[in-house]
Amino acid sequence: MSTAPALNSQIVGRAHYATRALLDRELARTGNTFIQSMALNATASEGGTADVDAIVHRLTSTLKIDEATALATVAELTGAGLLEPAQGEAGRVTLTEPGRAFQARIAALGTELGARSTAASRNTNRRSPRGS
Repeated sequence: MSTAPALNSQIVGRAHYATRALLDRELARTGNTFIQSMALNATASEGGTADVDAIVHRLTSTLKIDEATALATVAELTGAGLLEPAQGEAGRVTLTEPGRAFQARIAALGTELGARSTAASRNTNRRSPRGS
């Protein structure tokens, strides 16, 4: 019989907030923001080239930011050389090589941090007398 606690919303919440805090700290070291990392992830999930409107929709619907902020984020990433206008495709952007490398590094870091914080939350839950 397993002694591991069942995964519950409290463990998921702890993992989320712990991971987000660590990820924000790492992003700050690079001069980038969580919103920017999400825009790069949205572009990467579309194969590296995406409609700006699709990126804006993903950011506004998942992060609850306004359209102007989402558009400004895409512009910031383009200005920083992490995205560029897609060749011959109006309204679309492509990850540059530096953008692709940065996105891959941040995605790997997010995965690593998520695994570590989930393990830490489960260990904390095991030590608690009532799993709280």
